[in-house]
Amino acid sequence: MLGVSRVARTLAARVTTSRPSAPSFSGGGCRRIRWSSVSFHSSECAWGGADHETVDMDAFLARFKNHEQSGVPAGAGVETDTGARFDLARMRRLLSVLGNPQKGYPMIHVAGTKGKGSVVSLLASILRTAGLNVGTYKSPHVRSVSERIVCGPFPESERNGDTVSPSGLDVSAAEAVAKFLVEHETDQLTYFELLTAFAFLEFKKNKVDVAVVEVGVGGSTDATNVFESKDLAAAVLTALGDDHLDALGGSLGSVAAAKSGIVKYKRPVFMGKQPSLEHEAFLLSNIYRRGARLVDESDVDVVSLLKKTQWNEVSASARQHVDFTIQSVSGDRDDGVTDLTKRTLRDVQMRLLGPHQRENAELAVRVAEFLRNGGGCGFDHRDGGDSVFGKITDAHVRSGLENATAPGCFEVLLKMESTTGSGGDTHAGDGETRGGNTVVVVADGAHTTDSASALFKTLRETLLGSAATDDCTKSNDCLPIHVHGKDPKKLAVVVAMASDKNHHGFMTQIVSANPDVVVFTETLVAGAGQRATKTETLRLAWDRATRDDDDGETVSPRNKNSH
Repeated sequence: MLGVSRVARTLAARVTTSRPSAPSFSGGGCRRIRWSSVSFHSSECAWGGADHETVDMDAFLARFKNHEQSGVPAGAGVETDTGARFDLARMRRLLSVLGNPQKGYPMIHVAGTKGKGSVVSLLASILRTAGLNVGTYKSPHVRSVSERIVCGPFPESERNGDTVSPSGLDVSAAEAVAKFLVEHETDQLTYFELLTAFAFLEFKKNKVDVAVVEVGVGGSTDATNVFESKDLAAAVLTALGDDHLDALGGSLGSVAAAKSGIVKYKRPVFMGKQPSLEHEAFLLSNIYRRGARLVDESDVDVVSLLKKTQWNEVSASARQHVDFTIQSVSGDRDDGVTDLTKRTLRDVQMRLLGPHQRENAELAVRVAEFLRNGGGCGFDHRDGGDSVFGKITDAHVRSGLENATAPGCFEVLLKMESTTGSGGDTHAGDGETRGGNTVVVVADGAHTTDSASALFKTLRETLLGSAATDDCTKSNDCLPIHVHGKDPKKLAVVVAMASDKNHHGFMTQIVSANPDVVVFTETLVAGAGQRATKTETLRLAWDRATRDDDDGETVSPRNKNSH
């Protein structure tokens, strides 16, 4: 074990067992900040004894290949590409060395191109409100890597009813990984594989009732796709898109095959709203080919209706007021008779804004409704039986939807009032209007054409003062946010992107939003500069988007002010 300890000491710095604090959010990119509870120094490379029970997770992981920084290799998410695909066998060998911490609790697995992180947040919020100890694993993070792994809530007697995130990595786990590297895999393990294994270790250590896990890339070969069928409570497939297209085979069919790789034989699978019938058809063919139990509208149907969006002056935040109508079957019956129940949760006040978040909420409620009625409890096509999900009530669903948050998803970072006095001085943040301008700063991690479209639809529905949306009633009672009775009149968009994204498609959505000012900047991606896009590249994409749309028609934004 002496050699193993030496390897481990070169991978990580010593830390105390105190919990690190996340840094404040700043800068031009909402996904670039990394955290570390201590700086790594060679003099701090030893540990041992009762006072040194953990090692710094960031320092440990920094030594491994991080595809979030370098980009996902072509074909890595394609199950049939044996030469390029991620090696799930390696991941299973690692988990075996760690005691198979992915076993022993039900798991909800979420894949898709857009919306999967928000669906995880919504589902976890509902389940935690119901009193379940839920382990969540999401990626990437916004402010701190600790956002990715969360367990709880715990009883008041244990941890004051709080959720917890790991403050460090157990020395025993670090040494087990070091031994694994020495004896088996050399330097082949990746950052995401190790972080995923550490998430499962946290779930096991904290004895979670259920895990809700977001896929990293694709599904079939993703490091999270290591659960046995009997432990899969539900697979959830959100909307497909063209992100990571090269890594997933280059076509819509290959993307659908990769995403649906999380589907298991006879296990429940839910499909969210898709961009087209073609997207839906590709997913359905893969679901049926794998013999999964598709849960569709005949089992559970959820429809949302936006009533209004409202600004809260006290919390300096916005809420969308939504009615959710739920129609469900309480369980499969042998006599062929279907019992349907229908009810409406009225005026659910969601923090997550926009029509895409209502769709995500519909999907999360469908999953929760099916599971609470005993769906997916038996390992066959028949539903029914006891489960931890039976604790869920309508009150839990309402509260869970209202309290769910998703950092970096239309997140209001700043709201202030500004006035220009004599001499041109600007006063901001005093909370008084004095005839000045309202300034609202929103951060959003949109990076695909579809997500950019969702962002600007949300802006039009909320802050930009557009008319009632298509989701509203004919009585025109869906109004945009009003801040001190004024709607912001100007739109400035600040853009930084990774190099492997569809820059032109993204810019066409910005053009359609008719901004007053567009600012291009460059930022780190996952804490590194390999995938950062130069501002000149973004400007060229903007120029192309403003010249011609896809039909060859001239696009004329309000003001071609771009910097």
